[in-house]
Amino acid sequence: MAGMPVCQAEFSNDHYALIQAEPIYLCADPRPCDISYDEGRRVLLNGLHSGGKTLLLETMGHYLIAGWSGRWLPAEKVILPRVTHVWHSFKVDQGHRKGKVESELKMRAENLYDLTPHHALFIDEFLQHASEEAAEPLEPAVIEDMRKTGAHLFIITHRGKHINQRKWNIFSPGYERRNGRIEPTYAFHRSWPDESILVEHVDQI
Repeated sequence: MAGMPVCQAEFSNDHYALIQAEPIYLCADPRPCDISYDEGRRVLLNGLHSGGKTLLLETMGHYLIAGWSGRWLPAEKVILPRVTHVWHSFKVDQGHRKGKVESELKMRAENLYDLTPHHALFIDEFLQHASEEAAEPLEPAVIEDMRKTGAHLFIITHRGKHINQRKWNIFSPGYERRNGRIEPTYAFHRSWPDESILVEHVDQI
């Protein structure tokens, strides 16, 4: 821990930034996180499996909670949006793992009822267990309804093709080729992932 930078969070209406932010919870493979956007209130993470999306999502959520508590944070810089409530689905529950898509849809309906522009919602693996046929019409409709609440949204999805990308801050994990294989770098870039790279990476897993 010697020499690790620490700071207290700054606050903004829409800006979110983590610069060299160490995870502040126990995880198997801790890595510093970097992400920043100036406006939009909505973040979509999409891309390589095992590319660090869940680590980034959970770090963003924990920093939002810890930052508002006034704690010193192990990062070079932290800027957080002003919120009064944080809702989250960081871990897919057992009902979802059994393929009970209706349980997630019920949860999202509750989110739509509760969310306001002063809230933040974190969702890991949105509609993960829905079939392609079911998810294709459902995903853009539900996500657009959540966007209309004005809340700060942070969502991981492995689909997203039919979402209006101009209305979202989209980030995907970087990668490099090593010995003919696609290897995640765990550095996030502001772009939609390359579909051909995703297919190649899935084939090699």
